[in-house]
Amino acid sequence: MSSQSMPAMDADLFGDVWNVLDSHDEKDLISAHNTLGDLDAVAKDIHSKRKHKSRTKHAKKKLDAPEPPPLDVATEEKRETEKLRERRDSRLIVDTSYQGPDVKLPITQSCIDAMIEWFLSGKILHYRYVEVILGAILEQFQEASILQDISVPKGKGAKLVVCGDTHGQLYDVLTIFRLNGMPSAANVFLFNGDYVDRGPNSCEVLLLLYSLKLAYPNYIFLNRGNHEQRRVNERYSFEEEVRRKYDPHIFDVIEDSFGYLPFCSVIDSHVLVLHGGLWEYGDVSLDELRMMCKIKELPKHRDITSLDRNMKVLECALWSDPRDIVGVRPSHRGAGVEWGTDVTKDFLAMNRLSMVIRSHEMVSEGFLVQHDNQLVTIFSASYYCGTNANKGAVMQWTRPADASEEVNASSTPLATTGLQYKFVQYLAEVDVVASKQVTNSRIHETCYHETLQKLRERVYVRRHELLLEFSKADAAHTGRVLKDAWCTAMDTGMGMQLRWLALLPYLAKVDEKGDVPYLEFLDRYHIKMDEKFTDRWRKHVVGEICGRIHAAAQDLTAAFNSMDEDGDGLVSYEEFCKTMKSYRLGLTDEQIYDMMRGLDTDGSSSISLGEFKERFSVEFDKTKGKAGDAHGDQIQVTPAPEPSSSSSSSSSSSSSSEDDLVQEIARKICYGHHHPEKTLKRLFEKYAPVGHKHLTYMELVSLLTQYMPECNPEQLNTVARNVDTNHSGAISWQEFKTAFQVVDKHADSWVAPILEQLGRVIHLHRSGLMRAFRSMDLYDTHEVDEDQFKSVLAAMNMLLDHPLSEVQVKKLFHALDEDDDGQVNYTKFLAMFDVVDNKEH
Repeated sequence: MSSQSMPAMDADLFGDVWNVLDSHDEKDLISAHNTLGDLDAVAKDIHSKRKHKSRTKHAKKKLDAPEPPPLDVATEEKRETEKLRERRDSRLIVDTSYQGPDVKLPITQSCIDAMIEWFLSGKILHYRYVEVILGAILEQFQEASILQDISVPKGKGAKLVVCGDTHGQLYDVLTIFRLNGMPSAANVFLFNGDYVDRGPNSCEVLLLLYSLKLAYPNYIFLNRGNHEQRRVNERYSFEEEVRRKYDPHIFDVIEDSFGYLPFCSVIDSHVLVLHGGLWEYGDVSLDELRMMCKIKELPKHRDITSLDRNMKVLECALWSDPRDIVGVRPSHRGAGVEWGTDVTKDFLAMNRLSMVIRSHEMVSEGFLVQHDNQLVTIFSASYYCGTNANKGAVMQWTRPADASEEVNASSTPLATTGLQYKFVQYLAEVDVVASKQVTNSRIHETCYHETLQKLRERVYVRRHELLLEFSKADAAHTGRVLKDAWCTAMDTGMGMQLRWLALLPYLAKVDEKGDVPYLEFLDRYHIKMDEKFTDRWRKHVVGEICGRIHAAAQDLTAAFNSMDEDGDGLVSYEEFCKTMKSYRLGLTDEQIYDMMRGLDTDGSSSISLGEFKERFSVEFDKTKGKAGDAHGDQIQVTPAPEPSSSSSSSSSSSSSSEDDLVQEIARKICYGHHHPEKTLKRLFEKYAPVGHKHLTYMELVSLLTQYMPECNPEQLNTVARNVDTNHSGAISWQEFKTAFQVVDKHADSWVAPILEQLGRVIHLHRSGLMRAFRSMDLYDTHEVDEDQFKSVLAAMNMLLDHPLSEVQVKKLFHALDEDDDGQVNYTKFLAMFDVVDNKEH
């Protein structure tokens, strides 16, 4: 649906919903940090222990080799630090191709003008000059206190400009300076936090503000916002932007600088300015705020108890929101509180203040006056995130030149303070990066698509809760509910109150009776994964399971009988589950049950020998290109007769088809071996010349003769040609393995739920996983090796009660490692798991 076809009401609807979802995203962030905040540290610890275990194992293989000493983590980290320093040193060299500003201390206005021009051209500041700015700002911030005192300048035309969130929107910052002038003794600025994340130019906004702070330390002041925190920057766009433009070291230094920013400011002893808001305590004084220690990174919300007053107050200063209530209540953001008018009045009275200014929330006009004119929200990012048609605003504070001067007609006096203020609104009409004119139609269309995607993801994540609520409303088990019941269930199941009736046409269909088929609605949204990856993963996992089944006995009948403990000719769920667990495949009870249901084709809750044989056989992929390619023409080989000591030779020699020969060879190789793939690998390496990665036809015929001596060379040469699927004249390991593997021909019925679970776990925790992978990736290659990959997933398993088994993690890595180089791109991996609408795909 295009923005042109959306009525005005829909634009308002999706704008409102976007903002509700955005606040819930922050709640999810807090929740994820509570759950997986230590993921990177746990992963590093597991990786260190794995490396020591590997060194010990390697040493024991050598005769009389002593056990190696414990891994010296400090020495290894020092070595890595030296490598990183050398890498950074090379980036500090400014070559002749760089035509941007040359930043030297002290920073001048002409340098700042050159930076602005350079940023407007879409270019980034050189690495060397970024380090100059950050090094100088860190030195200046050392002296900053947690609460800073600011005065409105005196004189005609002098003013203090209070600015709200800018969120990486460079043109809004430039618009502020265009409308108000650059910092000076008569033109003082206070920016109230949230300089980064969401917008495309967070680096440029921050470097510009830091440069101005260095040039005019007494004329521009900076408060800290909730987006000046590492865990928030890792979740949103800032870390990714810094890594893309610079490197992890610059990101670390910036995060260090955030830790020194003041939490609040006081204007002329009359107005408190802080990013979020107030707290649950009724006796917090300005003196207490001044004495508090600055915190570089706030602890997890769950670790900030009501007894930890200092931490709780600082968290609220960054996260709290005002509401039209009495007292305080927990915040929907998951951190800070929501507070009412009475709390504002009591705080101001106790501290002899007249007003609180805060930011933190997008408001459509750029400012909002609340709590009997004693509280102001100021927000300075217009067209916020490219999805809202809101205005930006700043708050100008002035003082009459003398007592007899009339109050400016456009300003509002603040009683008994001698100060006056007014709001200046604006719209930043140009998207600098995209070089496009911002239009309402483009804003509405972007908002529409982003909001629908956010809703789809939440429906998918909460589908179990939603199913429970729908079931309560469907006493007759029809799979349908009335519209009103659907809305009520969505309120409860989604954990948020939205205009669900208005959203219904965009999310679900209504049948001819006016009811909502809720099962169909829930089935619409699922994780869509890369098909090539899922094909590879399926082959790895299914091959492992089938290989274990074949390895358990010399034929399928024997394998079946080994499961049928009571000898009744049927394998019950309990018997099947016990056998599967004995194979140590890492499947959960639910996954084994799904597999059992797939085998039980007649719905009898048991498996017969016929059903068992029908499912498991050897499969030969005869493809037009690379072996195992999902787009090739598959030849399904039907189960061959069970071999016996007396009939094995005659049955195989009488096989007239080359496919039957392939099947017979594979069964002879795989049966009775606990690790069929390892057996195949050893055979391949035994017959391939040392250092060669391929078998010639003659070498393969020699190998096959060992298992099929009754076949003549011409027959086996025909097999070799069929195994050589890319017609190269030689057989690779991949072609060899693909030809002689054992699989479940109908595995999709039980593999799909496992894949769905895998996708859901990765999708839910991709932010924490990204952070942990990056902690392993010292050189920012976007790749990790197998041991690093396993360590991160093992850490996630430890913190989340093992949603993925060790076997599944191992198979996952090998499915991702397409070129078998022992590395996987974790960025591409985490990007695979998107929620989609079946109706659109």
